[in-house]
Amino acid sequence: MQSLAEFYIKRNTELLRQWHKLVNSGLKKGVATRQVAKNNEGVTEGLVKALIYQPEYPYAEEAREIIRKEEAEKVKENNDNRTVAAGEIATP
Repeated sequence: MQSLAEFYIKRNTELLRQWHKLVNSGLKKGVATRQVAKNNEGVTEGLVKALIYQPEYPYAEEAREIIRKEEAEKVKENNDNRTVAAGEIATP
């Protein structure tokens, strides 16, 4: 059974993932905020804004840290793939 803290961290992380995905696809931040709230039952625009802009919001920082680690892993993986691909092309 997961603790209440684990539940909120998981929920906040998922909401931030959805928001980042929409913003990275070209949606404006306000529109992305409304869309995330609309797509998740019981979630308001205010909650999404708080997760994004208020570091003191409960469990928001933990969720952001998870997102940062995932992004860093993706960047590292992409850099590793580019190096391998460049090495394969460059070798005669």
